[in-house]
Amino acid sequence: METPPVNEPAHAARITHHFRAVDPHGAVAASKEGFYAQTLGYLNARTRCKPRTLLDVGCGFGYFLERAAGDGWHTIGIDIVAEAVSAARERVPTGCLFAADLRGAGLAAGSVDAITMWDMLDMVPDPGVELAESLRVLAPGGIIGIRVRNLTGQLWLYNCYTRLGWLWRRTEFKSPFTFHRHSFTPKAIEHLLARIGFCEIESSDSPLTQGDPYGYSPLRRLAAAAKFGVGMLAGLISRLTGGRVLLGPSLLVWARKPPTGS
Repeated sequence: METPPVNEPAHAARITHHFRAVDPHGAVAASKEGFYAQTLGYLNARTRCKPRTLLDVGCGFGYFLERAAGDGWHTIGIDIVAEAVSAARERVPTGCLFAADLRGAGLAAGSVDAITMWDMLDMVPDPGVELAESLRVLAPGGIIGIRVRNLTGQLWLYNCYTRLGWLWRRTEFKSPFTFHRHSFTPKAIEHLLARIGFCEIESSDSPLTQGDPYGYSPLRRLAAAAKFGVGMLAGLISRLTGGRVLLGPSLLVWARKPPTGS
């Protein structure tokens, strides 16, 4: 049986409604402070050119752009939610912001030194098209950072949840699962990036957000402890297997555009 096509305008409208009226973006950004610090540290260490330009695709309300601008980056942000882009302009007045998708922004080829895609590649209609456009706008040797749902980890968590759902409901926890269009195994995202033309690809378990910004449980400390336990277990398995087995809920993936002439 063929899967019915997704109604793209309706899908975009649902995403817009979620970030406009549901998502606690301020609390979520605060919970990602450690993630932002780690990823910016990685980018700063591996991007030596000056001045440097960073493009954040799916920039939301501009929290990561604000951190990047504070570290001396020229910043560009793109998001399909117009209200979020307006807020990002106020947060990062020196940035260049577009209320559009990546192709709609019409950026010049080779115009940015780094691209970040935090929790957005798994929402777009065609991740391959998005990555191909990213490769085009990156300068030779430029770097891309991607955070996506880890299919292996998501299935592991889902199976645990379905087996313990009765206990979860008794504790009045909200369902921890939100539907994303795509999830990736490490091999799948690495293969896709290589097929598009990226090199120096590396994957790891992504650092988790801290606390319980979405309010899954009235017992915030319990939810945070459970998340901490998942992160510790996934990290232990990764270390014991030399990074070959990644079971965290999300993957953090880095890759480069090949230098000119390579």
